[in-house]
Amino acid sequence: MNIHVILLMGGKSSRFKSSLPKQFQQLVGKRVYQHCLDTFITFSNIQTLVIVTHAQFIPMIENENSDPRIRFATAGNTRQLSSKAGLNALNGASGAVIIHDAARPFISKEIIAEHINMLKNHPAINTCIPSADTIIVTPDRRTMHAVPPRETLMRGQTPQSFHLHLIKQAHDNTQKTDATDDCQLVMNNSNIKPFIVQGDEKNIKITYDLDMTIAEHLLREPKPQVCKNLANHVSLKGKVFAITGGTGGIGAAIIKELDAHGAKGISISTSSREYPCDLNDFSSTQRAFDSIFNTYGPIDGLIHAVGSLKISPFLSYSSKDIKHAVDTNFISNLFAVRCIKLKKGAHILNFASSAFYTGRKHYALYSASKAAIVNFTQGLALELPHYYINALVPYRTNTEMRKKNFPGEDPSLLLSPENVAQKAMSILQSGSTGAIIAIKRAL
Repeated sequence: MNIHVILLMGGKSSRFKSSLPKQFQQLVGKRVYQHCLDTFITFSNIQTLVIVTHAQFIPMIENENSDPRIRFATAGNTRQLSSKAGLNALNGASGAVIIHDAARPFISKEIIAEHINMLKNHPAINTCIPSADTIIVTPDRRTMHAVPPRETLMRGQTPQSFHLHLIKQAHDNTQKTDATDDCQLVMNNSNIKPFIVQGDEKNIKITYDLDMTIAEHLLREPKPQVCKNLANHVSLKGKVFAITGGTGGIGAAIIKELDAHGAKGISISTSSREYPCDLNDFSSTQRAFDSIFNTYGPIDGLIHAVGSLKISPFLSYSSKDIKHAVDTNFISNLFAVRCIKLKKGAHILNFASSAFYTGRKHYALYSASKAAIVNFTQGLALELPHYYINALVPYRTNTEMRKKNFPGEDPSLLLSPENVAQKAMSILQSGSTGAIIAIKRAL
């Protein structure tokens, strides 16, 4: 069966309160619509990608996307009319169509794949999730009329998918022009009850400013493409990685884990025997990496595991303390990335901390530096697409640094350095890039 996609991008975003429609807003390095478009593009069995938008945005979209399957249709004044415009752009096509709102940037590959699979047996499909909220029926938005049983209610999402002849017929036969959903047109025109594919709470629709904030945080969540089964992915055997902070708890565990995978881990730190280096000094860092290049040539990756934490009120910090905290937790990362010489397809794995999510009392500098690592990682991944660049965010980990600052913690509640090292191996064996990957408990 031929599969086509219609991406609806004609919304004017009246509730978003911006002159630039929400689908074209920047969301962590690329526009909102590009997040879902990039997901659909990964499916080689999709024949056509119809983007329905207003004419003034077409040159911009063409400049940002080069996939030959993309074609355009001019958006109508309502969602229903835009959907029909997309269908008209498929005139003469056969098979099935997947219709998706571009304001839902987090559509997953799993949901798309299930739609494609279910289209073999179902002519109409919707994406829905259970309602955790009690739904109220009100005729005037001021008084309650009824409370339907929650177990009979679901919340509709997109995509919605149809056999082409069915959805075209439904649009042609209706007198409506403002339907907010294509499934209702099919149900009004036939006895077909659309099949329901389970949606995802993360498949949010960006409608208000707050939704953009939520979306930014969702992009910092663990990425499903990170490998869990090490045996089924890229071998690390024979590869060479530089580990800054390689003599510390997590760094040393990573070197040991690399060795177990047949890889070479090069330790770089002030106490390293082979490559002693002050990573807070650019010249010292450059000399160390030049020496590594002279021995190994371009290598397979950088793992930056340096960190320093001092629990103390900010106003008690001297200028020397401030410089040391920022240099160790952030600037050293910049120096290492700037100086290392890597092979094409190499990995850069930076270390952040759960402290990056929000500033913490008495270690505000540490929190700020780790937030900087996250933003640096995401920006660098966009600048250097020929590398795999990610950040690992371990939660509380049983290291000497942790024990010094938080004495008396129950170690059974903490990650071990070995847990973190194992997760690092899975990332080095994956094709993930630009991901901020949290590890909250033992693997």
